[in-house]
Amino acid sequence: MGGRKWVKGVLTGLAGAATGVACAFPTGLMVIPIADILGHGEVLYLYGFVGNERNIDKGYLHSHGVEIGLADRFEVGFDNDLRGATTLNAKVLLLDDKKDGRYALSFGLLNLGDRSGDMYLVGRYNLSPTCRLHAGYMQTGDNRLIAGADGPVPWKRMADCTWSVEHISGEGSQTWFSLSVPVKQVPGLSAMVGVGFPGQKATGIQHSLVVSYGFRI
Repeated sequence: MGGRKWVKGVLTGLAGAATGVACAFPTGLMVIPIADILGHGEVLYLYGFVGNERNIDKGYLHSHGVEIGLADRFEVGFDNDLRGATTLNAKVLLLDDKKDGRYALSFGLLNLGDRSGDMYLVGRYNLSPTCRLHAGYMQTGDNRLIAGADGPVPWKRMADCTWSVEHISGEGSQTWFSLSVPVKQVPGLSAMVGVGFPGQKATGIQHSLVVSYGFRI
């Protein structure tokens, strides 16, 4: 996937995360989009589910989706919640460091469907070879700030794995901690597990698993 090992799949939809409604989502961390895009002809298929504390909700939200990179500048995709609802998303790379790849800035639309949609603007800056910072603005019903960081796990035995931490502000704010693990036996396949802590305790601590498979067409 063009060396983009930090471009991981998100759970397709912030249902159970910050907004409480399913929405199409681009590549990102677990719950926030990032500035990086898929390369031309790169495809990412994702399947995931999210659950809550059993005393709050015993059910799980399942969803799957596809993202496609175009011209090393655009990314488009769709998501389906396995209940009949499908939404679209799109992202464009506005600015990037072509020399060292140290920074990038992207604008995107998500939750597109039924003449409605939301938008976001997000940037990425490589603080060091072992840590990348993400920050931006998201409009999903109300105005939200998003921020996060990710990088390779520093332990030698888990050098191919990546950690991430992220936060979405506003009503229903949440902070997520995640770990992405590649399946070495199947190139392009990875699994990402995460735990989300709400700003309001009554919302419940959530957990999620996203399996993604990337390939080039």
